[in-house]
Amino acid sequence: MRFAWIILAFAVIASAMVHLRLERASVQADTFRLSARRHEVRRELWNQQVRLGELTSLRQVNRRGHQLALELLPPGESFSGDQIVQKD
Repeated sequence: MRFAWIILAFAVIASAMVHLRLERASVQADTFRLSARRHEVRRELWNQQVRLGELTSLRQVNRRGHQLALELLPPGESFSGDQIVQKD
């Protein structure tokens, strides 16, 4: 009878070890997947920051102002016109 209890205890321990190893493998797979996604998101963020830097550069702002036919004033001057200029 004692021998049966010992075998049962070993079976329970072995079953618990197998379960824990499977959980560990699952957690490692999730960690790897999340790490890869993190790198992808960081790359996308970097690309967006570069694109934002390009769009806010002085050359691009001036080009866009000319495309929209904006009359850009130098610093310190105020707008005194009666109409808004629009590009057709």
